[in-house]
Amino acid sequence: MRLLHGHTAEVMAVAFSPDGRALASAGWDGSIRLWKLSGGESVSLRTANDHALAVAWSPDGEYLAAGFRSDGPAIHDYGEVAWFRCRSRTSEEPLAIRPQDTWIAHANKTRCICLSPDGKKLATAGIDRPLEFQIKIWDPSEKQTVSTLSLSRESVQSICFCPDGNEFAGVNHELGCGLIAWNSINPLGRGGIRARYHKRYKSDRGSALAYSPDGVILLGGFESGRLVWWQPGEREVGTVRFAHRAPIRSVAYSPDGRSVLSAGADGLVKIWDAHSRSLIRTFDWQLGDIGCVAVSPDGLTAAAGGNGVIVLWDLEG
Repeated sequence: MRLLHGHTAEVMAVAFSPDGRALASAGWDGSIRLWKLSGGESVSLRTANDHALAVAWSPDGEYLAAGFRSDGPAIHDYGEVAWFRCRSRTSEEPLAIRPQDTWIAHANKTRCICLSPDGKKLATAGIDRPLEFQIKIWDPSEKQTVSTLSLSRESVQSICFCPDGNEFAGVNHELGCGLIAWNSINPLGRGGIRARYHKRYKSDRGSALAYSPDGVILLGGFESGRLVWWQPGEREVGTVRFAHRAPIRSVAYSPDGRSVLSAGADGLVKIWDAHSRSLIRTFDWQLGDIGCVAVSPDGLTAAAGGNGVIVLWDLEG
């Protein structure tokens, strides 16, 4: 086990680079940090925003996308998105998020982001005006919207693209709204976004989401501590009703699809058999609320973020 110290507040998101050599993290302290997993100090990247909420790598590992929130009263201080090179352009130039790398995606905050498997589409979710939540699909290289979906009185907590790129899904934080899968835009054409499948849970709020590597199953985590395996358009494959004693904050599949990880506000990270839904192992590092979890591309390492600390550990150990 290895602890990464650097953030001064809750770690909101962690993501491994496609080659597995680096880790990106987003913190409530407003910073994006890049960690070389072979050792050494992290690089801290900042914008004028107060809080960093989400981070995602491009498939080629050249770019990072990040979502932000600001406490400022001016509307232009809210909901920024950044799309920036995660390697220095020259040996003399320090790595940084430049003003031209950012734009306003949402009027209030950009709660969550995800990239399509080909890296050509960036989905963001955030609040744009009172009682209106929007999901937007962007061409990140042009910083232009491809399509927008308005969800009145609904609040999507997490979104992710299907591995085949033909749909994306979200888990809704409004009571009883549950899991939703939408059609994707292919390719970067303009048009509406329509819901394809919807699975409701009457007395629960959604909080975390992940597709299986083959794109067949959606794994949902809920405020009640429930884990749900759902095959969109078909049936619920399995449920663990009390997987955690508190809200589930994050879920992730292993690259081979054989196991899943869940992280909760109870401070626990759990590993489950993806097919039998049986518990394999529980980790408790006494770090408080665990807000995010991720698995490396080779499936050998996992990372989880707590209150200012990131834990790295060997899944084979």
